[in-house]
Amino acid sequence: MLHLLRVTGNVQGLRVTDKGRYVVHEITKTVVESLPFPLSNPKTIENRTEYEEALKTSQKKEPIAHEERAPRVVV
Repeated sequence: MLHLLRVTGNVQGLRVTDKGRYVVHEITKTVVESLPFPLSNPKTIENRTEYEEALKTSQKKEPIAHEERAPRVVV
């Protein structure tokens, strides 16, 4: 990531520029939002054990449908 920031001119000396911080923030936000579970508090997933078991069995057998293994988040 640092190399990419340097190549794009978002690092001056040893500091990341404001534009560079924005780029890093947007990339991090995109990655975190694409996760199938909340990163900050996985206990908010009401079917967490079912989800983990489904992942384990899907690695042993053929993959299960995406809808079946999607976690349900408690708001």
